[in-house]
Amino acid sequence: MVITRIQSFFIPRVPVSVEKTAGRDVNTPKPLVLAPSLHENRNGLVHPYPLDTLDTCTSIGQIKNPTHFCNLTKNKSSLVYSKSSTPTPNSPPKTAHNNSIDIGEHDAGTPLNIGSSCPAELLGAEPYSGLTNELKYFKCYFNSHLYVILINARSVLNKLPMLRALTVIYKPPVIVITETWCHSDILDDEISLDNYTHFRCDREGGKGGGCLMYFLNELTVSQLESSTLNMPETLWVNVHLNNVTALIGCSYRAPGTFSNYETQLINTLEQLTDLQYDHKILCGDFNLPEINWDIPTGPTKFDKFLDTLDILGWKQTVTTPTRGNNVLDLIFCHNISPLSTLVGSEFPGSDHKTVMCALPIPLSSNASHTSTSQQVIYRNYSKANWALVESMLRSSKWDEYFTTDDLSRALTIFYHNSNICLDAVIPLQTLKVSPHRKSYIKPKDRKKLKKLSTSYFKHHDFGTLGLILKTLSSITQAQDFRMRKEERIAVASPARVYALTEILRKRMNRKNHSIPLLIDKGRLCTNSADICELFNKTFAGNYLKPSVQLLDIHPITKMAQTPLTPNQISTVQFTYADINQTIRTLKSSKGFGTDGISSYFYKYGGPDIPLLLLKIFTMSLETQTYPDIWKTTFIMPKHKSGSKTEVSNYRPINITPIASRIMERLVKDNLIKHMLSCNIISPNQHGFLKSRSCLTCHLDFFNFVTSSRDRRQLVLVIYFDISKAFDRVDHLLLTNKLNSLGIRDPLLGWLKSFLNNRSQIVKLGSATSKPSPITSGVVQGSVIGPLLFTLYINDICACFTHGKPFIFADDLKVAYTFQRDDLGNFENVVQKELDKMAAWSSLWNLQFNLNKCGWICFGAPSIDLKLTLQSANLTRLRNVVDLGLRYSSDLTFSEQVASQTRKSRMLLGCILRNFHDNEAKLILYKTCVRPLLEYCPFIISSTRTRDKLRMESIQRYFTSKLLGYDCKEDYISRCMILKLDPLWTRRLIINLIFFFKVLHKISFSGNRDIQFAQEGSYDLRNQTSTVTTHSFKSTLRENFFTVMYSKIWNSLPLDIRTCSSVTSFKRSLYRLLHSTDYINKLFTPRTNQALIYYST
Repeated sequence: MVITRIQSFFIPRVPVSVEKTAGRDVNTPKPLVLAPSLHENRNGLVHPYPLDTLDTCTSIGQIKNPTHFCNLTKNKSSLVYSKSSTPTPNSPPKTAHNNSIDIGEHDAGTPLNIGSSCPAELLGAEPYSGLTNELKYFKCYFNSHLYVILINARSVLNKLPMLRALTVIYKPPVIVITETWCHSDILDDEISLDNYTHFRCDREGGKGGGCLMYFLNELTVSQLESSTLNMPETLWVNVHLNNVTALIGCSYRAPGTFSNYETQLINTLEQLTDLQYDHKILCGDFNLPEINWDIPTGPTKFDKFLDTLDILGWKQTVTTPTRGNNVLDLIFCHNISPLSTLVGSEFPGSDHKTVMCALPIPLSSNASHTSTSQQVIYRNYSKANWALVESMLRSSKWDEYFTTDDLSRALTIFYHNSNICLDAVIPLQTLKVSPHRKSYIKPKDRKKLKKLSTSYFKHHDFGTLGLILKTLSSITQAQDFRMRKEERIAVASPARVYALTEILRKRMNRKNHSIPLLIDKGRLCTNSADICELFNKTFAGNYLKPSVQLLDIHPITKMAQTPLTPNQISTVQFTYADINQTIRTLKSSKGFGTDGISSYFYKYGGPDIPLLLLKIFTMSLETQTYPDIWKTTFIMPKHKSGSKTEVSNYRPINITPIASRIMERLVKDNLIKHMLSCNIISPNQHGFLKSRSCLTCHLDFFNFVTSSRDRRQLVLVIYFDISKAFDRVDHLLLTNKLNSLGIRDPLLGWLKSFLNNRSQIVKLGSATSKPSPITSGVVQGSVIGPLLFTLYINDICACFTHGKPFIFADDLKVAYTFQRDDLGNFENVVQKELDKMAAWSSLWNLQFNLNKCGWICFGAPSIDLKLTLQSANLTRLRNVVDLGLRYSSDLTFSEQVASQTRKSRMLLGCILRNFHDNEAKLILYKTCVRPLLEYCPFIISSTRTRDKLRMESIQRYFTSKLLGYDCKEDYISRCMILKLDPLWTRRLIINLIFFFKVLHKISFSGNRDIQFAQEGSYDLRNQTSTVTTHSFKSTLRENFFTVMYSKIWNSLPLDIRTCSSVTSFKRSLYRLLHSTDYINKLFTPRTNQALIYYST
């Protein structure tokens, strides 16, 4: 049965059209000429194909006497029929809608239809000879040309084995698939094909529909994302081949939506016509059965659409039915006439026939740059003898190193001796790495498949096809066996969490993450060196020109009006113990900076390394010199969002030397300790500081908002976004500000040296750019850079006297409270502070990204404010994405719940589909999926019950899938079997632990709503363990974290409230919350009703 399905698909069925020679009369008799690419088969039979006259024909099942087809003999000069009644040359060709055709009536200028609808038992008979010849005609003749296979899959996931067989046997350059039925839960890796790059477009807001396109890795392709080509369920891909640019699109239109779709389709065709491409092709399932594409004509409602095609010069090339008697799968072409378009049999599992279209675009004879392997130089640290490295390092000559006062000389000796040891024990190796993901087919199996494929095309023996399918099946089984074995080994290993997450990362990231091409101002960049230079030029363009004039030595006082701190810091004391402890915290990584030394060397090179570094660090600080060898950093472009072909959609990540990072860590820790002890850093800043995080920023912000709304005040929040903030820090202004904050030489001089005279090199694989100077900014990716930026904008809060600012790094929001009847005066107050903000940004050479700035009002959805920043109007925001949290003015956080559940469902589906071992699935769920549902958990208390149930449904689904549908236990019982806590229990534990940390000042919080009760309270015995409770007037405030968990805290037993550490508190709390009596006492009847839903 499988062989029958395969053979029925792999044989093209109906040749639809080949462009005729211009000016030739279609009724002129033409001699039958054998195509150069056709040869005799084993039976000595050939197929009469004049290459320039393939137009239209019918199915082999419609031929009355198939045996006539076998009576073809080869003449020396031409092909003729051996039947006495030769075909009449001028007979009118039969259309595809005719029910039958006799071979004797067939026009010599019209090819016979060679299909696969004949019974399976006839496949080995002589009529099949013509079938194989037609297949061989298409494959061999167009093997050197770009051709497209169009498939309506009706769910692509269960068609992947068939698609893999298709790519192994035919290796089509382009595969276009509609009705993929993919959704966000399906990862890219799950639909990837070996040796192909794919692009997808899923249906938004539901399942079904969707488009998918596969391209051979040898093709240079990129996705086109354009706001003008915005048809739903449509995908566009650029193809660059032999100095020819083509745009290939895939679209799916659901039935019954043409009235809404027509305008978008016409506008898209008009836009496409104007685009500067050599050729444009639009493929897909358009569900237009009423149009007769032979003429073409149709009902009146299609007149505008058909007229547009004619006016714009678009041609639809498929005229033979692709589903039943209807032509649904279409190929529109502009500025190109296909060499041939064939309609095959139904794709297995689908009721649509496949369409193959050959384009007059020759494939490159030279290998594309994307198929070129890159050479990577590396050290194999996994087999290193670190004891030998330690011994060689200790026996090296260090006399001059410890006696010299020249930092440069000391560094030269250090790196010279280190590299000698590494080269002797772990020599450099060269590895050829393909930019494409590793094939899942082993070389031996690939060679076998290639041999079978060659044999199949040579002899057309379906026994060979069966062997191909058997080989593919064995490859899949072997792959499953390897995956199961890999999972069992990982589960049994001591570090099983790390091992399993690495397996998950590997299985999720098969997709190629290289940057094959970029488009810059219409210019295509495909060479790796050119791409590096383009990135280097773009990133360097973000920097400012160096300042030539210093501001007043105390510019901070102009805005802040605060006295300078008398406390100063001028040096850092480096010790062996601190350096050793910092090295121990390094992550083991093979990556390295421009000095070529990875973290492995520092971690495992022996106890002498901290002593050697102590010499370098001390000398560097004393001489106020940051080593020149550390000033050049590698830049790794990291994609942010949007099209990957646009260079503006990347941000730079600096790869700095490991030794530099160790020293920066020590300097940063001492600086932060000094700044916090002197209260220099604003309490409104939550970024890059110990005990502060996104969570503490959200807590303070929403506590302010909910308490203000509880007092019936309206809350206006303005969101600011600083453009290229880290890259536009002026070095002279920064050092001036550091001086005003009490940082003195030699530390200040060292920081100046750290900032100045730096350069960057963009690195992609083995390709690099030329060094480019860094004239401004703090180094993104460095250790101390974020702290320097924090100090640079530390005085930004001085701009606001009426509003309350909340800052995380460069993300700033300012909250104002007001009454509705005071709107006019309030708007003026806010505008004055916005003007002060604009003046501050001008003073410090920072600019706002006005497209990302805006405001939202809690409590007055219809209020309209006219606010401007830097002469630009601020827009009202309906929804906000703030530090990973999504919310709107109703503060129900439904948007956040939807986002969290979608991400976790997608990852969970990937784990369930790609892992076999149940224990591995359970570990990965707890490690990777559950944390996605537990980001910022304190806001869940403010969500609706249905949103809580929506989050709980993720774990409910997982437990049922893991135990199987035969398990009749309820949700709570399933959790007990798997030793899982319900999500609501985990949120309760996590929130109480966070409450404990804030209460004991382990986590920072600027609000005073979480604090121990004051003396004189009603219960003096418990005054040191109970917290202050707050009254409330609204449900919003009642359900908020500070109010709700203050009550829960006070209800905890005394021995738990008086725990001295987080560990003991967590342990005691866990025991308590697994007590049924306490749970029943803790929750209200309304919440108990929700728990009933949880447990079913």
